[in-house]
Amino acid sequence: MNAQFGRLAITAFGIFFAGAAVANNPLTVPNNGTSVFFTGSNALTLGGGGTLDASLSDTFSTSTFSGSIESRVYSGDANNAYGGLTFAYQVTMDPNISGDVAHVSLNGLFDNPVDAAYDPGSTGGWVIPVSADEPTPYGSGVAFDLTAPSLSAGATSAWLMVYTGMNGYGRDSASLQDGLNTSANILAPIPEPESIAMLITGLGLMGFIARRRKRSLGA
Repeated sequence: MNAQFGRLAITAFGIFFAGAAVANNPLTVPNNGTSVFFTGSNALTLGGGGTLDASLSDTFSTSTFSGSIESRVYSGDANNAYGGLTFAYQVTMDPNISGDVAHVSLNGLFDNPVDAAYDPGSTGGWVIPVSADEPTPYGSGVAFDLTAPSLSAGATSAWLMVYTGMNGYGRDSASLQDGLNTSANILAPIPEPESIAMLITGLGLMGFIARRRKRSLGA
C-alpha cells in the first residue's frame, strides 16, 4: 500500500510539473549555455515595436544614494524570440548624492528569463551595463553590472531588458547595490493560471489518495 501511495503521489506531482513546463515555457539560456547573457555590446530597441502593457515607478533610498526605477512590460516584442513578455527597467539617480549604484538585480524571474539586452537611447548619456548574468542557471533573477561607469548622482541607466516566455506579470522587487543594498518594487513575471491549476489538481489528487489510504487502513 505504501509503495502504491508513493507511485500515485509521484504521478500527481508529475502532472503539475509537466503542465507547468508547457504553460511557462522555461527555456535554456541561449547565448552560450551558461548563466552569462552578454558581456560587452548587446544593444536592442526598447519594446521591439510591441505594445506597452503596463508600467510602474518606485523609489529607493539608503544613507548614501537614492533614486527611482521604472519598469515596463511589453507584448509582441519583435526582439523576443520566445513569444512571451519583455520586461524593461530604467534606473535614475537623484542629484546631490554621495554614493552610487553598481549592480541592479531583478528578482522574481523564476526559471524563465532566457535572454537580456539593453537600449542605450538615441541621444547618448545613459549608463550602459558591462554585462548581464543569471546568478545560477535557472535561478531567480538577472543581474546587470553597471561598474564602468557606475550610476552616480543624476545619472540614468540604459533600459535594461529581459526577454521571457511567460505571459503573466505582477509585482516583485529589484535590488540595487554598491556597498549598501536597498530594494524597490518592479513588475516581473508571475506563474500563469495554467500552472496554478496544475498545482491545485496535483495537491487535490494527493489528498484523495491519502483519504482512500486512511479508509483502507481502518477497514
